Amino acid sequence: MEKNPELQTFDDLVAKQINETLEKATLASALMGTVSAVILFVLTRCNYINSIEVPILWALTGGIYSLIVWFAARAKKISGKNTWYVMLGFCSFPGVIYVIALIVLPSGTATYITGPPGYISFFMIVLTGFAFNFRLSLTAGLYCAVQYSFFAHLAMPGMSKLSHSDALLLQDLINENFYHFKSLTMVMTGVTVGIVSRHVRSLIEDTLLRQRETLMVSRLFGQFVSNEVKDKILSHAGTLGGGEKKTVAILFCDIRGFTSFSEKIAPENVVEYLNDYLDSMVRAINSAGGTIDKFIGDAIMAVFGGVLPVNNPCESAIAAALLMRAALSELNDRRGKAGLPSIQNGIGVHYGEVLQGAIGSSERKDFTVIGDAVNSASRLEGLCKEFSTDLIFSEAVFQEAPGIVQTRCRRVGEARVKGREQPITLWTIDP
Repeated sequence: MEKNPELQTFDDLVAKQINETLEKATLASALMGTVSAVILFVLTRCNYINSIEVPILWALTGGIYSLIVWFAARAKKISGKNTWYVMLGFCSFPGVIYVIALIVLPSGTATYITGPPGYISFFMIVLTGFAFNFRLSLTAGLYCAVQYSFFAHLAMPGMSKLSHSDALLLQDLINENFYHFKSLTMVMTGVTVGIVSRHVRSLIEDTLLRQRETLMVSRLFGQFVSNEVKDKILSHAGTLGGGEKKTVAILFCDIRGFTSFSEKIAPENVVEYLNDYLDSMVRAINSAGGTIDKFIGDAIMAVFGGVLPVNNPCESAIAAALLMRAALSELNDRRGKAGLPSIQNGIGVHYGEVLQGAIGSSERKDFTVIGDAVNSASRLEGLCKEFSTDLIFSEAVFQEAPGIVQTRCRRVGEARVKGREQPITLWTIDP
């Protein structure tokens, strides 16, 4: 079974691409090699051309090898050590020419030692770079160099018999050191290709790691946060750790009697119950421009004006609370038709300064907000039952709300909350 692309390692991806590329390239190479061998053989038999046994045998050998590699690539077998065998096999192509030339045309080996087969070696070394393996490229360079020097040495007796009117050209042909220098350039080519491929590998691995991390964060936030919020967090992922002060509206929401309810039903039913409820609440919060900060069991904490700027955080928080009320009413209608008990909740909203950032230990951090405003919002939510309402917000929220919203508000009283010396004036909006 093919792995999910986001979970694949770099080596998995390289192997996948090598197999797909070789599956296409080697099929073309196999057809070209075998067809060329057949055509050249027919032309030889018809006496149109002569003395081309070496090209015929080499084309046929290359075609057969390419066909073998095609079968392996089609079966997705080229990975790990098999990649080495295949790549070094391609690097052996010039050697095949040299062997055939030494057997068939000893005195004409110079044509192949100094001709295109030598340049094919460089091409094959470069080809190994696509495996992004420094050791493979280095090995290919050394292998081609040793191979070239070895066959050049074997060809020297035959090439020493050559003659030419150009003394300088003749010196190059019969001087063995010339060929060893060319071998040295093959080694350097392998080193260079290996260094470049290793650097590129490092860059790609870093990119894949960042993409994987981004995907994980995206999935984490994308479950319950709007796309705008998710994109904002991801685009500022590297600058959120220091913390910054923000003046925001904090909303807390909690289900009434959830603990006693959850004790009476199976855990899987509790999860289904919660998911249905939270889905409705989160949609309402997101649509009003809020950010889900966290879930605490059945409780929801949302922030307005933190990650995403809004014109009026308090107006947005109140709008979210009213949308949540409407969404809960629709949810209870569906539950009633299904013979299920209704859900009641309480919502508390406060406005004040908080510290926003990645907060936690060195091993785990949460992107959240902390401060007195958070504690106050939580305690306001807890007062809903005492004041027989499903929504309570503070005087700070009321003062920041637009006039048209204030006309709908009703003062429900005052209360002292833990951690604050002065009582808080409480407001609500009736259904």
